[in-house]
Amino acid sequence: ETVDMVTAGSNLRATTIHGGVAQGPQVAALRRGVDVCGATPGRLEDLIGQGHLSLDSVEITIIDEADHMADLGYLPAVRRLLDRTPPGGQRLLFSATMDRDVDVVVRRYLNDPVSHSVDPVDGAVSTQEHHLLTVDTRDKAAITHELLSGDGRTLAFTRTKHAAKKLAR
Repeated sequence: ETVDMVTAGSNLRATTIHGGVAQGPQVAALRRGVDVCGATPGRLEDLIGQGHLSLDSVEITIIDEADHMADLGYLPAVRRLLDRTPPGGQRLLFSATMDRDVDVVVRRYLNDPVSHSVDPVDGAVSTQEHHLLTVDTRDKAAITHELLSGDGRTLAFTRTKHAAKKLAR
């Protein structure tokens, strides 16, 4: 939905573009004109492919959660979208981690990037425990449930978003 924002004394029209909802209101907002747009790569590429928008006049591009986009397989789409923006525009990239995939985007699309890190790159977390268990496939669900049902905080990684949803259920 398009909203009016006041920034530094000027009215800016903003909209969000994302999947999982009907694209009609998003297309209508684009037709009315948008100054600021927050978008997910998939829906943005869909709307560009349908001829509803162009990135030719984008002045500032911000990529947030780049590490998560890499994990979810969106970086190829992000690169295609950045290729459609004018090369002279300002580009900002935010990421909790800087893995190899994110670093490729930094080197290709950012000029004189400035990096801010709250921890040293090679810093270890001394309060964290790591365990590796090799289990039979038949026992995997029961063991995973037991491990994740314990007290305290637990972090579990899955290979796909579908697997994460299944695990959460």
